[in-house]
Amino acid sequence: MKIFLGIALFVVLVFSGFPHGHFARAGEEEFSQKYRGEIAVAKAIDMIIRSARNKYTENVVEKLQKDGTGASVDHAHKKGYVPLPAQYEHALADDALKRQIKNKDEFFNFVLRSRWNLNSKQGLETDFEKKGWEYLIRQQEEALKAGIPLKKIQWKPFIRAESINGQEVLHYLSADTASSISCVVCHNEWEQKPEIKKLRKKQGVGAGKIFQMRELMGAHSINVTLDK
Repeated sequence: MKIFLGIALFVVLVFSGFPHGHFARAGEEEFSQKYRGEIAVAKAIDMIIRSARNKYTENVVEKLQKDGTGASVDHAHKKGYVPLPAQYEHALADDALKRQIKNKDEFFNFVLRSRWNLNSKQGLETDFEKKGWEYLIRQQEEALKAGIPLKKIQWKPFIRAESINGQEVLHYLSADTASSISCVVCHNEWEQKPEIKKLRKKQGVGAGKIFQMRELMGAHSINVTLDK
């Protein structure tokens, strides 16, 4: 925990321009000063997740693609293949949680969410995630309407603090955009598959989605226990 508090202090100092005044539901009410550290911890976790996955994509997945294999959802049964970046991130989340439980010091967790989820366990589930997704989509739509290109959008996270079973928790949802050509190609191929089109119809989402670079593709849902 001391390591994360150290990271939190670093992030607060470096990102002093972070909009702490954005409260969860409306994205406009001010958070109390006491939440500043927890927000910084959530932001630090978010940065670490992105860095780990990006390097995995660049140094492992894309390298293997050049060698003739790559990443696959069925990697366990295909020689020379590795997990998809999203599967890798899911594994990171599971490992981080197991380590905390083992040390009896559980204070954060994270999961990749999306309106266009391919994994049945990574769809938008809670009221916070659904409203947070609307908040992120609205940022994208308003930016494009104003003539701001996708790569220039200054994304703001959606944040809420609430009590769950007597425990105070900070929820933090940040935009996860299409950051590499390999991710865009892979997701666009999946969106054309019959089973995914069927899933989209069931979800009430338009089928056949075609992603562009830097477009909103998913979101990181991070929870930090406040009393920790």
